[in-house]
Amino acid sequence: MVILNYYLIRRVGDTVEENRIKIARMRKGLTQDQLGKLVGVSGVAIMRYEKNQRQPKQKIIHKLSKVLDVNEAWLMGYDVPMERTENNLNDSIKVKTKNFEYFIKYLESIGYTVEIQPEVLEWHYEDVIENGKVIGRTQVVDKEIYTVKIIKDKTTTIFTESEFEEFRKTIEKSVEFEIYKANQNK
Repeated sequence: MVILNYYLIRRVGDTVEENRIKIARMRKGLTQDQLGKLVGVSGVAIMRYEKNQRQPKQKIIHKLSKVLDVNEAWLMGYDVPMERTENNLNDSIKVKTKNFEYFIKYLESIGYTVEIQPEVLEWHYEDVIENGKVIGRTQVVDKEIYTVKIIKDKTTTIFTESEFEEFRKTIEKSVEFEIYKANQNK
């Protein structure tokens, strides 16, 4: 199983800007009630978010950013572009991740145990904010790498991320070649 970690923590004192949800909602041509239904909250909740009477939880901010097709950090008040870049940047990552997951499932189907082990290289602490108050601190990963351990019959092989990807590509090419040969013999 592949686990991807995403970290998005609010800065101390930041609130979702009053106009940003409204600007994005109006750009999409949605009413507060329509947006609320798409996100899973009431229209009144959307109105309160827009007027800063209430601050949405992180999972609601995430849903709002997806529905409104805007950058989550922009919606939270950060000085970043409004446009959501996830779709463009993550398409190749999503394909790579799916290929990675399928390959791991294949290895497991033929008797291998696959363990993915993250190694944190850099991290820092940030305050956790709820209702405008600091309620604690959390460790945020800035940079991490993964190693992949493959085990079968008391034999363990450890790959770096790039080595594992190269291994996956080699197996994929081998399968494609065998299929090509089989089709040539018909």
